[in-house]
Amino acid sequence: MSKRKKISILFLLIFSILIIDRFTWMPNRVNGLYLWESGPSLGDPISYNYDFNIDGTTIKFKEFINKEFWPEIDKNRNDKLYFAGCYLGNLYIYNVDSQKLIIYTKK
Repeated sequence: MSKRKKISILFLLIFSILIIDRFTWMPNRVNGLYLWESGPSLGDPISYNYDFNIDGTTIKFKEFINKEFWPEIDKNRNDKLYFAGCYLGNLYIYNVDSQKLIIYTKK
């Protein structure tokens, strides 16, 4: 088997594992309470199904009740947010509007 064919097979295997992980195991890893670590704040703490839901690849935050006290957090929650992943106890969210990565750590 040629080296190029081995690399192609390895690439397809890794890509397949990432896709399977994304749609089968990752939704279970998102459950829990997360504390803000870096990037634009979306509130602290946040929790799956209480503060936000994942719809495919996007994250939809629920109504922020303290928007008059923290208007910046309310603005960040209304930006277009992409669910980048949940790996090694960290929740990664990409803010498309500000082009910044937001990291939350599992408590």
